[in-house]
Amino acid sequence: MTGPRYVTISQAAAMVRRSIDTIRRWDKSELLPNTRRGPGGRRLIYTADLDKVMAHKGATV
Repeated sequence: MTGPRYVTISQAAAMVRRSIDTIRRWDKSELLPNTRRGPGGRRLIYTADLDKVMAHKGATV
């Protein structure tokens, strides 16, 4: 990934080739500690957190 930034949950799921439900589970279990809520309450995922989760799982993004 290029530089840390925030993406929508659907973009995050596509980036790591996982389902949106998986990203939600990761968020709920606090694997994505820097998740924020954007306009309208949309969940925004910090890409650096995705990198860490995928590295821990032994996968590449």
